[in-house]
Amino acid sequence: MIRLSAILLATLIVVNLNAQMNASDAAALESTVDDARIVDNSLQPEYERAKRVYTHLISATYLRVTAKLFPAKKAYQQMLREHEASAFVHTQLASLNMEMFDLPTAEQHCHRAIEIDPEVPMPYYLLGEVMIWRYGNAKHRDKWDDIVSAFQKVIQLDPDHYGFGKNGRPFSAYNYLGEIAEQMGDYQSAANAFKELVRIMPYQPMYYLRLGGLYNQLDNKQEAITTYERAIKINRNLWRAHDALWKLCVDQYDRLYQEDQLEAAAEHLQKAIHSYSELKRLVPPANHKHTHDNELLAQFRARLGSLYVVLERESEAIEVLEEALEITPNNPDTNYWLGIAYQEIGNLEQAEHYLRATIALSPEREEAYNALGYFFAEHGTNLDEAVRLIQIALKKSPANGAYLDSLGWAYFKQGKLNDALKQLEKAVSYMPDSVEVQDHLGEVYLKKGLKKEALAAWQKAIQLSPGNTAILEKLKKHGQE
Repeated sequence: MIRLSAILLATLIVVNLNAQMNASDAAALESTVDDARIVDNSLQPEYERAKRVYTHLISATYLRVTAKLFPAKKAYQQMLREHEASAFVHTQLASLNMEMFDLPTAEQHCHRAIEIDPEVPMPYYLLGEVMIWRYGNAKHRDKWDDIVSAFQKVIQLDPDHYGFGKNGRPFSAYNYLGEIAEQMGDYQSAANAFKELVRIMPYQPMYYLRLGGLYNQLDNKQEAITTYERAIKINRNLWRAHDALWKLCVDQYDRLYQEDQLEAAAEHLQKAIHSYSELKRLVPPANHKHTHDNELLAQFRARLGSLYVVLERESEAIEVLEEALEITPNNPDTNYWLGIAYQEIGNLEQAEHYLRATIALSPEREEAYNALGYFFAEHGTNLDEAVRLIQIALKKSPANGAYLDSLGWAYFKQGKLNDALKQLEKAVSYMPDSVEVQDHLGEVYLKKGLKKEALAAWQKAIQLSPGNTAILEKLKKHGQE
């Protein structure tokens, strides 16, 4: 019997030689072959047969490499006359007939190759491809199970199935299994298939793109983000990955913010800003759908700045907000949060500037009136204006406990203790769990000589914030008097 390993070796040698030929080399070789004197000494019968097989194999391989498909097919068929039970030759004929778009014949050769040697994966793979070409549309969905079975057999025989076609494009049974599962709406099976491709070829970003999309379909947002980030790590210029990533990060920011996970929310918003900025740089004009890029980036930066203020990361807040202001200087959110950030670090001039700018840009923004009014009250300046500003805010939201607290504190700084007490008692009815309101109420009670009530307010405050050293100091000082 002819050894197929030798046949395969001969094939590889010929393919390698022909792959290096240019057209003139090939023509010269054909001329040389035609002119050469053929030596044909007699061989023993079994070797004569082997010689014929090798001759047909070399001829078929050469003809196929030089795109002479019909003569190549004839040469393979001559090999079958010598050795019909060759799974290798049937596989080659299946592949060749696919190139010639003779799909029924290709399918027959696949089945014959599988019949001869059912432990070789390639005939199953070719069979799956032939069936996709023949039955891959919706009209033949009854055939899809057979297609899936063929590709599943491939990965059963070769769990790491992967290769490259003549055009240099990668191929794998996992790829087809993932595509089919996704078309059928089985996103988990599709994700499993592309996870295998990522395992086998961890530096192919296209598989991460597909896997990220499937995780998104499965509502596994964090896995989708991690997967897109991996694709970008391999190739930072993948605009489709950046496009998917910024949207996912904004979604995660919204969820985390609602859950009061502010550090994590800030991290995701930072990623969204980065990916959206990269998208602007990379995306082809024909694919660009966002006409208000600068405004959107400014909104993201304003949100991030506000988070940094709440997280007491004022210097980072100022940095990101000033970046936003360079793009959209008339954005009320950016001006407002810059004012608050500067207020927190004690830069009074800048705080007043940006809060006044906010009111000028957005007169209906009630929290800006309250913030500027409270700012004046806290520092004991412009107290008449402080009262007027806070009253504007209260006119818009009369049941807002924070605004009532601000007004009460402004009256306290003016020395109007009865007015202050009235507003702060109303504030505490709306915000009984506010440490700041309880603290202000205690100060007013103490100033009015109501020490017992003051201590009670501070006791309530310390229950709400057990580690508050300022409140503890007041209790210690006034409780011993």
